Amino acid sequence: MFSRAASFGATAVAKVEKVAVSRWSTDPLIRGAMAVGTPGAGAGRRAFAEPVGRLTLAGEYTSLDGWGTLAGAFASGEIAAERAIRVTGGPA
Repeated sequence: MFSRAASFGATAVAKVEKVAVSRWSTDPLIRGAMAVGTPGAGAGRRAFAEPVGRLTLAGEYTSLDGWGTLAGAFASGEIAAERAIRVTGGPA
């Protein structure tokens, strides 16, 4: 079983104030999604990848070399998590 405290440390977990979970497969308003960039749209992905204050976005659309792929989404999530750890002072 997954343990947030074991993965991120009890201090980081204690700082989490609110969590939202979506279930795309059952949400009638979602119906799936796909990012498609037009030629020359790389600057847009670069802009989404930059943090704004404490806010960091993650997703395949923020990946410069893995957009539209699970690998791009995963890599951007790792980058966003590292930034969040630095911002919150969590475990290094």
